[in-house]
Amino acid sequence: MLFDEHRIFLEKPADLKAPIVKVKERSPERAVMVEVTSEADAFLAAEAMADVIQLEKFVPAAVARVVTGIRKRSDGRPAIAAAGGVNAQNAGDYAKAGADTLVTSAPFYAKPTDIQVCFFPL
Repeated sequence: MLFDEHRIFLEKPADLKAPIVKVKERSPERAVMVEVTSEADAFLAAEAMADVIQLEKFVPAAVARVVTGIRKRSDGRPAIAAAGGVNAQNAGDYAKAGADTLVTSAPFYAKPTDIQVCFFPL
């Protein structure tokens, strides 16, 4: 997983493609997941063959633009993950925008729910 914050440690922090290509060459059996904070970087990550592109704090409309602008490879990659600000109220909007997966910490902050289990003889 290459987070946006990791890029300051790169020789050329503005070059998102090079580290993705390097990891893909050194460990082709590993999936490469990249967090991006702009649509332009999402497209660069796709060009570099990232396997998962995590869109950090994108609004649903921006997710939709990325989803429609990136052509999936024959293996279905890259997967598009919407993250940052996803919650129960807007998860449907992100799903409709075409995100393959939603990343959220909202359940950790939700009120507890009372769950009851019932057993019945067959």
